[in-house]
Amino acid sequence: MNLLRVFVRRPVLTTMLVVTMLYLGFTGYRSLNLELMPRIDYPVIVVTTVYPGAAPGEIETQITKRIEDRVGTLANIEELESTSRESVSQVVIQFALETSQDQDAIDVKDRVDQIRSELPEDAEDPVIAKYDLGGAPVINFAVAADRPLEEVYRTVDQVIKERLSRVDGVAEVVVTGAREREVRVDVDPERLRFYNLSLQDVQDAIALQNVTIPGGKLSLGTYDYQVSVPGEVGRAEEILGFVLNPGLPDPVYIRDVAQVSFGIKDRESFSRVNGKEAVILTVTKRSGENIIDIVDEIKTVLERERPRLPAGT
Repeated sequence: MNLLRVFVRRPVLTTMLVVTMLYLGFTGYRSLNLELMPRIDYPVIVVTTVYPGAAPGEIETQITKRIEDRVGTLANIEELESTSRESVSQVVIQFALETSQDQDAIDVKDRVDQIRSELPEDAEDPVIAKYDLGGAPVINFAVAADRPLEEVYRTVDQVIKERLSRVDGVAEVVVTGAREREVRVDVDPERLRFYNLSLQDVQDAIALQNVTIPGGKLSLGTYDYQVSVPGEVGRAEEILGFVLNPGLPDPVYIRDVAQVSFGIKDRESFSRVNGKEAVILTVTKRSGENIIDIVDEIKTVLERERPRLPAGT
């Protein structure tokens, strides 16, 4: 009652307290981050390994099974799933909710590192990632123009991507949809059999002879210089001179069994807008950032950079 008597007898104080609380509440409301989903750290770890050119069966036996056997002995695992498809192995480990996701990732990495020497030499290093609900893209958009796709991709990759990466709260900007160029080695099976060689011999020759080798250190007075022996080819035609059977008196070259050309990589997906081929940009935000503010700023940047895009965009 005494407290109520104070508020009644001092209306100015009461008004100031009410105004202060309203101001603090409004300010706090304005500063709240907006999220589609609440921030929850699920203890789920994903191990992804790329083995270029390997069939699903090879992926299963040489990579997926070995990773499963090693990480499967960790404590507090509730579920272990794996997928083996062409060139890619993916193992998903779900731990109990009471565990720490950061510690789980460290434990999984330690186990995977233990078997790295058992995986195929041509396989890339396994990538250990933590599952994050907030890591989904916040915006996707396509860019098409009355210009060659390569020109559109170059402009988007060098100009638009750089500008969007500077937006506060943006974690990653990925550009896809371009035609990738590659060196093609078309091998004649009959010629291989004639020289008693295999496709593995061709692969080994390219891998061993298209490499830059460290040459150590050269000391001149008070200066030290790092030395390397360049061996990577600058033109596709140089591959034709690689030797397939080094050390033998009658060398066989790649030009004897194959043709080499520089062409376009086979595309596995296409993006089109109104019938025109397009480039896709995918923007991902950092965890805990305000999705509305980020999207609004991205739209502002795109409008500002529109004049720099190719004509007809």
